[in-house]
Amino acid sequence: MGRIHQVWNSIPQQLAKRNSRFIYGDIQKGARARDFEMAIEWLLDAGIIYKVPRVRKAGIPLKFYEDVSAFKLYLLDHGLMGAMVDAPIAESRTG
Repeated sequence: MGRIHQVWNSIPQQLAKRNSRFIYGDIQKGARARDFEMAIEWLLDAGIIYKVPRVRKAGIPLKFYEDVSAFKLYLLDHGLMGAMVDAPIAESRTG
């Protein structure tokens, strides 16, 4: 499986685990950032994921407090994630 697909398929599982950051080793045992950074960049450039950095503390502006080594990935649309995990449609509705 290609690295882009590996990253894409790992996002729902990583979010379900409530990790404080994205963990490359959850994609593939022994994986490092350098192994998947191009795949993440491709998904970001395609506009189908968001990369949200962790902050060390809440302060204004948040950019000053970013922890560049820790981030989470989110899908563009929660309906996509629901479809990826075969969630019932009623579970995906909001409001």
